[in-house]
Amino acid sequence: MYYPSLNIGIEEEYQLIDPQSRELLGYVTQSMSQEKMLVRERSPDFAFAQRFNQAILEAGTPVCADLREASEQLLRLRSRILELGQVNNFKVAAAGTHPFSRWGAQTEPLPRFRAMADDAQMIVRRMLAFGLHIHIGVEDRELAVDVMNTMRYTLPHILCLANSSPFWAGRNTGLKSYRSVLLDALPRTGI
Repeated sequence: MYYPSLNIGIEEEYQLIDPQSRELLGYVTQSMSQEKMLVRERSPDFAFAQRFNQAILEAGTPVCADLREASEQLLRLRSRILELGQVNNFKVAAAGTHPFSRWGAQTEPLPRFRAMADDAQMIVRRMLAFGLHIHIGVEDRELAVDVMNTMRYTLPHILCLANSSPFWAGRNTGLKSYRSVLLDALPRTGI
């Protein structure tokens, strides 16, 4: 029996929260540790990166051989983020959107995201959404295409399990996943 070679990497996007106001903090490019480590681009030595918006902190595992290794790496990263929060006076939250912070109040993106902002303008600037990304490496190209085609059918069902963003800009949207509405507006994005 043939068992394909697979690997996994996981990225989680966190909200950095002010402990008093509960608003998002545009904190990511500021110093996040006693060593003055700046969170800018993820590298093999530093597992955190800023995303498009400075209120989003992404933690990413390295490429892992299996789920157990990925889980261990993710737990380590989560612990480190909580430690950084205690030292630097911020809280951490994980949800598809922040319930009341306004996207217009957040700061400018890193240079690597500016081209995207220039291209899609307002659509990209209001993209104050957070996610969980699971990357599966599939060695066999034919199998990879089969997996992608199968996943297109299952993704709406997975979205139902992952609903975590009913609020946007202080309002109940009436939707379980307003994050998916934000993502639908982006060019070159979707199922």
